Amino acid sequence: MIRYVPLGSAKGYSESQKKWIYGWHWEETPYQCFETTQKIKHYIRYQNNMDWGLTEQEDYEVVSDSVCYYIGIKDKNGVPLFTRDIVKVGQEELIGFISYSIRHCAYGVFTEQGIVMINDRIIIEKIGEKKNGEYISG
Repeated sequence: MIRYVPLGSAKGYSESQKKWIYGWHWEETPYQCFETTQKIKHYIRYQNNMDWGLTEQEDYEVVSDSVCYYIGIKDKNGVPLFTRDIVKVGQEELIGFISYSIRHCAYGVFTEQGIVMINDRIIIEKIGEKKNGEYISG
């Protein structure tokens, strides 16, 4: 698991690279809104920092269901937290996934017992993430 957040605020899983790509999320949308055969493609733009202060950017197509956004905090072990991450939260160690709650206007952990709002006093630990529609540990 990464312990820092690379440039950009999103991540997505690249099937071709067989790994998570961190950077900026963007979509390639078909021109025809009503054409059902065309799919919206999702990309993560990764920035390589090279010598002499130069940069190189590369776009990787990612699985649309794997796109996650950094929520601005890290877990108790210093691991950056993203939407869709699976976490243990609180002293009761409830297990759920991170998502944005429109009702509360904040990020929360959605568990079987309800929503636990994320704040600076809560104990939270990442234990997995969502990839291809399935939650995986690690």
